[in-house]
Amino acid sequence: MAQIDQSDILKAAARFMDESADNRLAADIALRPDLAGLRFFEPPLMGVADARDPLFVQLQAIEAVGPMFMPPDAWLPGARSVISFFLPFTDRIISANQGLGEEIPPEWLHGRIEGQAALNAMILSIQKLLIESGYVAMIPSMDERFQSGPKEVDGRAEFTSTWSERHVASASGLGTFGLSRGLITEKGMAGRFGSIVTDMPLTPNPRPYTRYDEYCTYCGECAARCPVQAIDVHKGKNMSVCNAFQQKTREKYAPRYGCGKCSIGVQCTSRIP
Repeated sequence: MAQIDQSDILKAAARFMDESADNRLAADIALRPDLAGLRFFEPPLMGVADARDPLFVQLQAIEAVGPMFMPPDAWLPGARSVISFFLPFTDRIISANQGLGEEIPPEWLHGRIEGQAALNAMILSIQKLLIESGYVAMIPSMDERFQSGPKEVDGRAEFTSTWSERHVASASGLGTFGLSRGLITEKGMAGRFGSIVTDMPLTPNPRPYTRYDEYCTYCGECAARCPVQAIDVHKGKNMSVCNAFQQKTREKYAPRYGCGKCSIGVQCTSRIP
């Protein structure tokens, strides 16, 4: 069995996104002919957390993810590490979604749906690498136990899940939350997250922050860009309003959907403010 380390995992993820056809839009499903070959993601960021970190249990608090959240060892008994990836969207996808209003450009719709498929393919390739190297590895978001949905809090719907990619990424040292509830990484928040739980012992990344929202300046730019005023600088984000708009885009653009306006044209689109 080949011996691998942390750097090998990141190199394999970056190589996959650079070489795989999954990271480019197939011509036969492109919403416009000129979008054929559209690249979804830039090279990934990777963070690692100790699967036994007490923070994962703390995420079961109602003010965090909630009681549904399953810590790493519930997904994989004997888990040692959680590997989290952030894939930043390419400039073409980001720039296409600069406009205000409820119209969602095809580039963003493809990045949200076909881009997610590319992310899943990359995560599966890393799982395969870990297994071939003699370790056990599983992907919570692709497991039958994964659930996500609304819960009632103070008369409005909040959203919880058995595994939260953004919270796991923050626990893995990748960033902190913004007013829009996106996660601000060193490459900003315009992108997608994915993760793996494994029994491979890895060195955890330091968390260079002490507050969950440390990177957010509360400038309000995301609130100004939201097409349905779901974000308030003082009250935060109303997930019920946001989700209702997401469902509206699903009806309009089916089988695709998305928005992402709050992560584009703001200080934290591609960097830490």
